[in-house]
Amino acid sequence: LGLDYLDLFLIHWPCENDQLYIESYKALEHLYEEGKIKAIGVCNFKIQHLEKLMRETKITPQVNQIELHPYFNQQDVQDFCDEHD
Repeated sequence: LGLDYLDLFLIHWPCENDQLYIESYKALEHLYEEGKIKAIGVCNFKIQHLEKLMRETKITPQVNQIELHPYFNQQDVQDFCDEHD
């Protein structure tokens, strides 16, 4: 990309079939610790994915980008994220 760092890097989907999202997130943690990424996070993670991620990694995701609209509010995921900052 020709950049010194990225402001934010997200894993788009947990992909439960291969369970590589933990390994991928650990790679992001490494880049975060090196200062190459200023913030790391995830997209479309449900509570069970977030719980597993938080148990098996060092850095709590700073973002969980999820789909929200009046017909799909995912209040349980919103509440979980609020409780864990």
